[in-house]
Amino acid sequence: MPLNLVWLRRCGEIAVIGSVLLAAALSAAAAELSAVQREAIEAAFARADTNGDGKLSRDEAQRFPEIAARFDELDTDRDGFLSLIEFAVGATPPVKP
Repeated sequence: MPLNLVWLRRCGEIAVIGSVLLAAALSAAAAELSAVQREAIEAAFARADTNGDGKLSRDEAQRFPEIAARFDELDTDRDGFLSLIEFAVGATPPVKP
């Protein structure tokens, strides 16, 4: 296999592993939320997702100033949008030890 294809394959594998680890961490955090809290976060996300594409653009996130201020921090996959999970991380108060 040519070197550049090997490199691309490895980068893809690393991205997948990173995504899986992130999803697992976020799922664990979400498990700490009550059903009512999850529903409230999902409803807020749906209200902000004005075009219904299942993700929040920077403009859509402006409905929540606290989220908008942390947009780049919350956009962990750096795709320029917030997924429901990324939004939930920003909308959930930190867990106190």
